[in-house]
Amino acid sequence: PPEPDPEVAELQQRELEELLRRQREREEREEQERLQREELERIRNRPLPEPPPREAVSVSTASVSLGSYEMMLISSISRHWLTNREWVNTDLSVRIQLRVHRDGSFTEIRLVTPSGNEAYDRAALSTLLDHPQGPPLPDFITEDSLQVTVRMVPQLAP
Repeated sequence: PPEPDPEVAELQQRELEELLRRQREREEREEQERLQREELERIRNRPLPEPPPREAVSVSTASVSLGSYEMMLISSISRHWLTNREWVNTDLSVRIQLRVHRDGSFTEIRLVTPSGNEAYDRAALSTLLDHPQGPPLPDFITEDSLQVTVRMVPQLAP
């Protein structure tokens, strides 16, 4: 048999290496695509995370920082603030202004920002009118009473 031409043999070797390189690249690409499809499928099948809990009651005042009293007041109101299931996971929100006296009693309770749902607004107002007592004002609050705005969003019993 005739001796192979070294240039032809080298050319064939390079073509073979190029074919092998392309095949490896194609296999790597296919593997990456497979992994991406699997990850996408895992993401699609993963249960949705629970939304972060909203604070059912928040309190603000223009005149003074409430400090730890804020949490005590929120806790006191939250104990009585329960809503219908139909209102949960809605954007309903109501703001009610009230005066908290030194002994913790509430007066001058009035709706300042309605939710747009009259029944919801009545329920929020009733919570404060039916339980018009919070914790007494702490000593660091020197006023005899504070005007406070309470924001209430839907909450079910735990």
